[in-house]
Amino acid sequence: MWRKFHSLVDIFLVSIYTIKMIKEFQKPTPTFYDTPEPNDIFNNILADHFKNVKGKFLGIGAHIGLDWGFPLLEQGWQGVYCEPDPFNCSKLLENIEKYSNQVKVVNSAITPTGGVMPFYSSYNSSFLSSLDPDHLQTAISYNSSWDSNPKVIPFLTNTLSFQNLINYVGKDFDLIVIDAEGYDVEIAESLDWSQFSKCTLVSLEHGYPEIYPNDNIVKQLFDQGNFVLETITPGHAVYKKYVS
Repeated sequence: MWRKFHSLVDIFLVSIYTIKMIKEFQKPTPTFYDTPEPNDIFNNILADHFKNVKGKFLGIGAHIGLDWGFPLLEQGWQGVYCEPDPFNCSKLLENIEKYSNQVKVVNSAITPTGGVMPFYSSYNSSFLSSLDPDHLQTAISYNSSWDSNPKVIPFLTNTLSFQNLINYVGKDFDLIVIDAEGYDVEIAESLDWSQFSKCTLVSLEHGYPEIYPNDNIVKQLFDQGNFVLETITPGHAVYKKYVS
């Protein structure tokens, strides 16, 4: 009963958001998914959108790499993974050994400005880490099954600004995925998306327990890159470049 009520509330809230977006942009409306398996949905979105395409992706917040990137690498894609956690990055390098000639790995956090910053990581779960300690605590509470006895380890890490990153690795990406655990909006807002002329799909994580993304970034992506919010899954928003 509660799940049904929660789903109805989610649909109602997304409907309000959709009406607002239609009024402002007059563009296609997003599909909303209420499901516990957002990774499967995202993989299906990528498989459909990039069918028979060999391109290049940027993944900010790669974790250990065992998710959406592997099917694309199997198709012959090139990619850039960014992962700040040294333990996760070590595992990432092991997991992508088969594709080492296709992938660059950046062992750094990506932020709006760059510089040395404290990084917070769960001792018990590699899934839980963030530059934002408040976001990490919220994530731990929301995903208590991942870490039933949380212990947070702080350490200093180097960060690159988003602009400096793309100045180094290039701007010729077909797909950009930002999963930065609480810093996603700040990172996305920090540069001009018109630089990515080749990119046709963008995915941004949004915070717990929100079900729709930040209004300002929706507008910025549309204004600067003609990206339209197309799909909402639990925790993620997918934007597709609109071609008139």
